[in-house]
Amino acid sequence: LSVYFSRRHTEPGRFVALPGFEWSQRTADDNQPNHRTVMYAGPDTPIVRHSENGGDFDELCRVAGAAGGNMFTQHEAFRLTGCAADTNVEVATGWGVYIRNPEKIHRELSAGHRVGFVATSDGHRRNPGTGGGLTGIWAAELTPQAVLDALKRRRVFATSGTRVVLDARANGRFMGEDIEAGDTVALRVRVTSPKPAARLVLVRDGREIRVEPGGGRMSFELAHADRPGPGFHWYYWRVELEGTQPQYRGNVKPAEGLYAWSSPHRVTCAR
Repeated sequence: LSVYFSRRHTEPGRFVALPGFEWSQRTADDNQPNHRTVMYAGPDTPIVRHSENGGDFDELCRVAGAAGGNMFTQHEAFRLTGCAADTNVEVATGWGVYIRNPEKIHRELSAGHRVGFVATSDGHRRNPGTGGGLTGIWAAELTPQAVLDALKRRRVFATSGTRVVLDARANGRFMGEDIEAGDTVALRVRVTSPKPAARLVLVRDGREIRVEPGGGRMSFELAHADRPGPGFHWYYWRVELEGTQPQYRGNVKPAEGLYAWSSPHRVTCAR
């Protein structure tokens, strides 16, 4: 039924719905959640149930990958394995803004995992786009395959619900990409927001290396030249908007939060 209705209501160029399912397994050793959203665009849409395969996460990766599927984590507790189909990490949702306490996400980036940032509602309600998390997708066209390809390539950014437009580049390359650089990394970001910005923050390897006051602007560009030293580094931008937002219990969140994050660039600088 999910596959049928997603195809029935998709109108290329106007509205796209991708079929998918949630893998809701817990890890065997410490009983921590290891949930995934699994999405498809092509004709093959296999469902792998953890209750039927003994919680074999490797099988999920193999089956989803072979069918051209894409996966991303759910919740603040998860385990990455380097699975090729596992391309993004959920950093905000209706349950909470996980990247407010970024140590777990930052550890995974420093360990070399190639992931972008997405956000969702996970509200278990039929009100898409109003549940406290949104993913911005830079796709070549509005078709199922183009949207899934953008997710796979990490050409995405996450917001806690506000419809910010965020475009981040490093040495001219799009966010989510791997880059080889000399001694300087040229970072540039473009932001358009429906609300005034309070500040813009550039994070490298878990440290805030630049904080720029937003000055109440709703549209601006910023460039930064960084010399991080030889070796592997990662960067992302955080947008913080002016104002406050109410906090509710459970997964009931306001539709328009105050944060946005670009997917990380992974940069290797020459020694």
